[in-house]
Parts: sequence; structure tokens; C-alpha cells
Amino acid sequence: MSTYARRVLALALAVAAGLSITAGVLPAQAATTTLRIYVSPTGDDAGTGASADRPVRSLQRAHELVRWTRAGRPVEVLLAGGTYRAAPMVWSQYASTPTVIRASGVGGRPVINGSGADGFALAIRPAVPGATMNLTISGISFARWENGIQVSKASGVTLDDITWYKIGGRWATSKRTGYAALHLSDGDGVTVRNSRFQYVENATAQDANLIHAIYATLDSDGLTVTSSSFTFVSGDAIRVRNGSDGVTVAASTFRAAGFNAAVSDWYRASAGEIPSVGGRITASTVMTNYSGRSLRRTYCFDTKTACPVERITAG
Repeated sequence: MSTYARRVLALALAVAAGLSITAGVLPAQAATTTLRIYVSPTGDDAGTGASADRPVRSLQRAHELVRWTRAGRPVEVLLAGGTYRAAPMVWSQYASTPTVIRASGVGGRPVINGSGADGFALAIRPAVPGATMNLTISGISFARWENGIQVSKASGVTLDDITWYKIGGRWATSKRTGYAALHLSDGDGVTVRNSRFQYVENATAQDANLIHAIYATLDSDGLTVTSSSFTFVSGDAIRVRNGSDGVTVAASTFRAAGFNAAVSDWYRASAGEIPSVGGRITASTVMTNYSGRSLRRTYCFDTKTACPVERITAG
């Protein structure tokens, strides 16, 4: 994020803080008890989700309740196991206290199923662009979407034990071109750990290489990926673009994943874009590309070779 953008963000946050004081919600008055909202595929969105035996039905309703009732408290949104038939949604709530959206441990694993819907399953876009989300999502699967999760103009997002399954144009009803299971657009400091990317594919040979398990672009700095697996990804598994510096990939596995490489850098100089630098892939198992051939660890499109060490180091 540019210095100018950070100054604008600081001003916006100050204004937001002033509004909360005007409304009578002073930081010292904020309750410290955790706000818990329970969600279940058999719940009722007319309710408040205040207990496990009276859950709401959707993550969208949980977001509304957080927005209305948080008052500075830490938040836990607890999803019971089962399949949630969902439409694309935006999560905009953020705070200095943490928000955790996780599997409750009851009834198996929650699956957010788009049934082939276009768009992003979940777009994380703070109400004030550039804000720190303090958001962790854990133990949830996203299946059958054109695109998975987007983090836009935000920082402080951790994705733990997430499964992305059947993401992309191949799995969308419209067969439009998909771009990412996880898309970062000016999304800083995002952490992905203990996660799985499976069957991230487009519908045709012409757009097969345009979708990625993770696509970090527009100055999305500090992406960290650890202990994760990439399987059947038709484009490069991890693509960085336009000054998305400092990507770190460690202890991860790539099998049938990638068009050119496990991690690649692409930028368009004619449009004023710049290369990404300071990346590294280490202690990872890189096996085969999507076509079953040997897979490079790194690839830079401008040089058409493995990336120079100042851009992405392979160890």
C-alpha cells in the first residue's frame, strides 16, 4: 500500500472512531466478552443465532448480526457441519478485536456450496479500504464456485484448514473463465496454512492457464503459504503480479498443479506494472504440472525462465 493510501486510511479510521464516540460507544466501555453466533444448515435467519440450539441459517445473516451487535467485542461465528447452499457474499466487518469464523466441531465439516454460481463465494472487503481485518477463517470448505475467496484492500486475514474444491469455469454453470480459488487484490499480510486446493480448473484449453489456486496482484505484499497442498490446478498454482512482494511458500506440495511453474510472476510493463520481488519457495515438494510433466519451481514470464533470485528464490 502506498504512503498516500496509508494516510487516507488513517484519516478514515480516525473519522470512524469519532463516529463511534458520538454514538456513545467508547473503547473503554466496550464489552470484553466474546460475541458468539451459531450457524447451521437447518437454522433460521429470522433468529439471532445466540445459542447452538437456535442457530441462524447463513453466513450472510451472521455478518448482519456482527455488524449490528458487536460493539467492540471479539467475535466467534460457529458453523455446524453440513452443506450450505449459498449465494456470493461480502464480509466487510473488521475491528481491533479478533473475528473467528470456524467449524463448530458438531456434525462434521461445513461446506459452502455454490452449486456452480458465478462470482466469488466470499469477498472480504473492509468497510474502510485498507483496514486490518483481524479475521481468521478455519475448518471450512468452499465447493463448486466460479471463484473462491477474494481479499481486497485489506490486511490481517488468516485462512487455516480451508479446502477449496472444484473452483473455476469448469465447475461453473456458465462456464465463464475463473481466475482464482484465493484472489488477493491489494491484500497484505494474508496467511494460508494447513489448506488444500483441489480441482481448480477452467473449462477450455484456451483459458486453462488463466486460473490459479492463489492469485496475488496489485501490491498484495507478504503472502505466506505453509503446509498446504495443490492438486489438479490448470494454471500456475501461485501467481504473483504487479509488485506483490515477499511471497513465502514453505512445506507445501504441488502435484498435477501448474501450467508453467508452482510459483510464477507476471506483469505488464506497458501498463506501468512492475515485477514482484523478495519471494521464496522452500522445503516444498514440486512434482508434476497439470499435464503430468515435470514442473518448475518458479517461472518469470518476462525472462521466460526460472525467476532470478531477487524475485523468487527456490530452495
